[in-house]
Amino acid sequence: MKMGSMRAIVLAAVAALLGLPLAGCYNPQLFKPDGTGGFFCHSDDNPACPDGTMCVVMPAGGTMGRCMPPAGGMMGGGPVQIPKTGSYTGPQNDPMLATLMSCPDSSLEPNDDPASAISAPNPVPDMTTPKITKMAICPTGPNPATGLHDVDFFKISGKMLPSGTLTLKANVFYDVSYGDLDVAILDSTGSMLASDGSSVSNGCVAASIQGGSGDYYVVVVGANNKDVNRYDIRIASFSTAQTCAPPSGTDGGV
Repeated sequence: MKMGSMRAIVLAAVAALLGLPLAGCYNPQLFKPDGTGGFFCHSDDNPACPDGTMCVVMPAGGTMGRCMPPAGGMMGGGPVQIPKTGSYTGPQNDPMLATLMSCPDSSLEPNDDPASAISAPNPVPDMTTPKITKMAICPTGPNPATGLHDVDFFKISGKMLPSGTLTLKANVFYDVSYGDLDVAILDSTGSMLASDGSSVSNGCVAASIQGGSGDYYVVVVGANNKDVNRYDIRIASFSTAQTCAPPSGTDGGV
C-alpha cells in the first residue's frame, strides 16, 4: 500500500473517532480550556502548524507545544497561557472596568493577536524608550470585539534592531489591588521566550532575542484570563544580558 493511501486511511480513522468531517479534519475547536487537545508542534519546524495557527510552547524554555488559533480560541483569553507563580490575597479594589466604555484603550481594540498587535516604539538598544500609557485589560468578562477575555499584543520588529544577540525587556506598571496582570515575550512562531506570572504590583520580563530579523511580541493578560486592570508598559532593548529585579513600583531602570 502506498504511503499516501495509508495516511488517508489513518486520517479518516482519526476523523471518525473524533466525530470530525473528513474534509479539513484539523479543527481548532478541539482545544480545551486546560490547554490539552489539538495538534502537538515543534517550534523549530517551518511551518510548525497549519495555516491560521501558531505553535505556542508552554511552559517557557521548551520546544514542544501545541498549535493554537490566533485571538485566543483555545483558552478564552489569547493564545498565551502564562504560568502563575503566586496568588494575590491582599486587599481588592474595584478597577471600575466593567464595560467597554470604561476601557481607556478601547480605540486600540482589538489587539488580541499577532495580526492586530500594536506596534511598540522602536526599542533602540541601551536607549530609554517612552512608556505606552493608558492601557488596560478590559472589560470584565468577554471583549465584545472577540467574544473572549481581553489580551493585549505589542509587536517589536526585529528588522528594526541591529543584528546580533540582544535582550528584550518589558516593564508593566500597575497596582495589583485592582487586578493581577501577567506578561510574556513570544517569538514569531508564538513560542514563549520568557514570562512573569507573579502576583504583585508591577511586572517584568526579559528574554534574549536576535536582532536583524523576525518579529517579537510582548503580551499582557489578566491573571488566569479573568482579572482586569489599567496599566502602562515600557519595552526596551539592550546590547548586554539583562534580568528583571524584583518588582518595586518603580520604572525598573528602563
